[in-house]
Amino acid sequence: MNRFLLPLLSLFLFISNSASADPLVAKIKADERVYAQRPLTLDGSASTQGGDVTYKWAVTGSTRPEGAPPVPAIEDADKAVAHFTPPAWGVYNFTLTVSQGADHQDARFSVHVLNDPAKDDSPSYAGENKVLYKQAPDALGGTAKLYLHIFNPPDWKAADKRGAVLLFHGGGWSGGSPDRYVPDAKYWASRGLVGIAGQYRLGGREGTQPPDCVADAKSAVRYLRAHAAELGLDPQKIAVGGESAGAHIAACTGTLPAYNDPKDDLTVSCVPNALLLYFPFKMVTTVGNRNKDDMSPLHFVTPSTPPTLFIGGEMDDIAPAQRGIDWGNQMKGGTNEFRFFIYRRAHHPSGHQDMTKPGLDNDLIRQTDLFLVSLGFMTGDPTIPPMDADAIAQLHVDPKDFKFVPLQGNDR
Repeated sequence: MNRFLLPLLSLFLFISNSASADPLVAKIKADERVYAQRPLTLDGSASTQGGDVTYKWAVTGSTRPEGAPPVPAIEDADKAVAHFTPPAWGVYNFTLTVSQGADHQDARFSVHVLNDPAKDDSPSYAGENKVLYKQAPDALGGTAKLYLHIFNPPDWKAADKRGAVLLFHGGGWSGGSPDRYVPDAKYWASRGLVGIAGQYRLGGREGTQPPDCVADAKSAVRYLRAHAAELGLDPQKIAVGGESAGAHIAACTGTLPAYNDPKDDLTVSCVPNALLLYFPFKMVTTVGNRNKDDMSPLHFVTPSTPPTLFIGGEMDDIAPAQRGIDWGNQMKGGTNEFRFFIYRRAHHPSGHQDMTKPGLDNDLIRQTDLFLVSLGFMTGDPTIPPMDADAIAQLHVDPKDFKFVPLQGNDR
């Protein structure tokens, strides 16, 4: 062979082989939604081709329920196909690192793990009457069980006609637990009412959407009314409230005509006799007004809206206190009571504090107690340890002095 052609041929073969070599890539194939406590297969076998390829899997858990078991290790973490059994509902984030010599590539994949409806692991609390009020579909076609955690007064009898307070926890329609309102429910029971911490479907646990949360809240109110005789309730003394997203769905029960569960008996009213709205989230959720897709309670407030206690925080940039001013203005002209408090320098709440100690939670319970007494739900003075008048005054901002700062997309 010509001595000049040999180097050219070698160069041509090198270029051809380089061009035909497959680049190192990393891919993960898995189900995007699965149930907790069921094995999940993570397939990275199509990630690359060729010899001397190694695989390394890793997992982290996020947005998982409080008290969930630790995230376990991935089985077969050094193979192309690995296995993982998620211990609890939430989002799990997987990383696959594919290596070949000095080269490596990463692939990432998130799996939304739902609560397994076949394993009823809803919480239970000492002293409660735990009532199944609804069974509803989750995002994978399973049937979720929803409970009311009911706490009765010590001298309660089924023949009673007690007022009731039903409270829904917050969590962005995605997380949270009835745990949040068990202390409050017990307090209302100590005041002679039936205190209730309500459960509803969650985006994190059942993979559902906010309209499902609203439908569940309405179903819960209808259940209490329909079963008032056996629960010892006065069907015309039902107060509904909550915090953040829980306050939103509570507000929807008393305002929105839409988002009813079609399986409910719609002849039973879901409109409560009082609303207790603590730092309510997303009072305005859509651009439209009063259309079928509008899930904005504030768009439907009228002078005939149920008596409302509205609590806001001066520094809350998630659920602005201005919404309480708007709510009260729209109730003007009616006969139903509206009470509004803004707490000084208060941000959006992130957890429950000790209501028996001086502070916001103590005053919030006290103001709610006084409000319910004014509506005839019960009699007597609040039994929560009182703060002195000066301390209470220091907690509150006069609504006339409140200045609304427009938000950047949180609650438009």
